[in-house]
Amino acid sequence: IQLAAPARTLVEHVRIIGQPATMVGGGLYLSGTSGYMILRNLFVSYIQGAAINIDIANELHIEGGRIYGSGSSSVGVRVNGASTIHITDTDISYVEQGILLQSGAASTVMITQAKFRGDVKGLAIMDNSLVTLTGANFISCYHDSIYMGPGTSGSLVMYGGTIRDAGVASCPTPATLCNGLRS
Repeated sequence: IQLAAPARTLVEHVRIIGQPATMVGGGLYLSGTSGYMILRNLFVSYIQGAAINIDIANELHIEGGRIYGSGSSSVGVRVNGASTIHITDTDISYVEQGILLQSGAASTVMITQAKFRGDVKGLAIMDNSLVTLTGANFISCYHDSIYMGPGTSGSLVMYGGTIRDAGVASCPTPATLCNGLRS
């Protein structure tokens, strides 16, 4: 589903469902949004690609819902340009990267009471965003629960929450992978 949304948009109770044998290529693609957007109770299962792909948005709120991936080649939320993003009460499970903040992704990202389970990397920060985690839980991420890429000068603040069992399933190179937080 591609949205080039107007000034205010509410997308509520949307289900995009694939199956293990027939994966969905992606979920929502958001581009050119100039105002305030809310995605509430979105459910996406068995994806390859990005469940939520954001190219340009001023303010985006993702409230509730669940993203369930296929493991490889899947991203829960990919952000490539936004001013403010607030993700709350969302479960992002079994994707390659739970949230991927790419170059110029966002100036402010607030993640509250989100759960990252069984992701290869729970949160990948590849830009200079200010990221605030409040009560976020990273459970059994295969490599890094939180990863800050090389050359990033962003900031990470974490209040409460849990980082547990990073690298629980496999750790190909313990010296460089399988960390709770790696920068």
